[in-house]
Amino acid sequence: MFIGGFVIAGALEGAVPLPPVSGKPLRVVELTFGWLLLALGASLYVTAIAALRRAHTAVLPGDSATQLVTSGPYRFSRNPAYLGLAIVWCAVAALLNWGWPILLLPAVVIGQQLFVIRTEERHLAEMFGEAYSAYCRRVRRWL
Repeated sequence: MFIGGFVIAGALEGAVPLPPVSGKPLRVVELTFGWLLLALGASLYVTAIAALRRAHTAVLPGDSATQLVTSGPYRFSRNPAYLGLAIVWCAVAALLNWGWPILLLPAVVIGQQLFVIRTEERHLAEMFGEAYSAYCRRVRRWL
């Protein structure tokens, strides 16, 4: 969803570009912020995937989980990989000086929630029962 959404945002940016951030001081701030967000988002994504791999459980959406991972970034977010991707999304938008990705991100996040996360959560609830319910009570979905 994130890749497809960004492709759509890029097409919109090409067809109907939004006004870019202008002025050297603002652009320097935007670029600095973009690189910092990129580092943060990529680190969060990689750390989340590494935690899943260490637990020898499913990494790809749709694959069946064999372990409930509650360590690493999963202590703070039930979806740290998706959160990392959303942060990377914002970073790339800032670096490219594109407005459409920022406007479309809420739709992508809602789509991710409705079509991917809900399915994953049902699967985890079935697989891990009360352990997953307790985890959900302790840890927020996104932040």
